Amino acid sequence: MDSLEASRLMAGMIPRLDRSFTDGQQKTWETFKLLMGEGYSPAEIYDLHRLKRDLQVALEHPVPVDGDRETKKILTKLEILVKKA
Repeated sequence: MDSLEASRLMAGMIPRLDRSFTDGQQKTWETFKLLMGEGYSPAEIYDLHRLKRDLQVALEHPVPVDGDRETKKILTKLEILVKKA
């Protein structure tokens, strides 16, 4: 396996791992520290990561009949959480 194949496989893991919340490019620990400094709690940071993952998975799959509604729901939750902090 070369680095290209490893990157492709890593990207394919996101929708398969229900509790995953990183895209392989993001430095989760650095983001955690940055968001803590902005006043987010650990639970809020986890929620942000989960919503990011949910949005990424929703956008990568063909849009079902109610897919747009699901995407809007995720975006609304993100907006509420970001405006709260």
